[in-house]
Amino acid sequence: MKKLTAIVLLFSAFVFSGCLDTVEELTIAKDGSGTYKTTMDMSGMFDMIEMMAAMDTSANSQLKKLSDKDIDSTFNLSSVMDTAAGVTEDQRQLYKGATISLTMKQKDKVFKMAMNYPFKKLEDVQKIIELNASGKGVDIFNKGEKKQEIPPGMEDKGSMPSINNFFDITYKKGLIERKLNETKLEDLKKDEKYSQMKSAGDMLGSITYTSILHLPKPATKVEGAMVKLSDDKKTVTIKSTLADLFDNPKSLGFRIEY
Repeated sequence: MKKLTAIVLLFSAFVFSGCLDTVEELTIAKDGSGTYKTTMDMSGMFDMIEMMAAMDTSANSQLKKLSDKDIDSTFNLSSVMDTAAGVTEDQRQLYKGATISLTMKQKDKVFKMAMNYPFKKLEDVQKIIELNASGKGVDIFNKGEKKQEIPPGMEDKGSMPSINNFFDITYKKGLIERKLNETKLEDLKKDEKYSQMKSAGDMLGSITYTSILHLPKPATKVEGAMVKLSDDKKTVTIKSTLADLFDNPKSLGFRIEY
């Protein structure tokens, strides 16, 4: 669990140190059950990990341990949720069977984190995404843990926004939709971090988001500027960058009927 806490600290302190690729993949079975998986490839952060580890002078530095050896671990999220405060029983059930896998290979400079959520009904995916967007899906990793100190120079750097946080997401039988929430986007623009992020310019284009939807049957209607449909109409791919959120946010929306 200490390794996991260090990863969460590292990710929350990360702003624009390198490339970051996020892939969310949804697989729906004919009965409406399936899996929702989010994979974050943070391999471009190796230089930052080494820098932060060097600045962390604490006696029991988790970052130093993180940067000194390979990691290939899987954590059971449901056991964490069982002891988390401020979470309802229904929310705990959303994480039943859910796992987080961490892979770090120093020699190959591979650093990935994958979260896998099995679900019994499609509507639960929407609840999982909303729970994670609220912060509870991340805050649970610090429950019962001693708060980690942020390494010098990283204070108040803020965190990178997730594209999904600025959209209303709908998952239900026969329909998957992502629609821009104008209010949330305006709130982002009022935040001082907005201008700081926007000034990153071309680097925003190196932070990618890809959604892959595996449908139980062919799509009957597809809308969205960035949507790509497979030949059999059962796989939908939407790829965008953080730059798209700033330049043309509406283009990130889509509607899939099947």
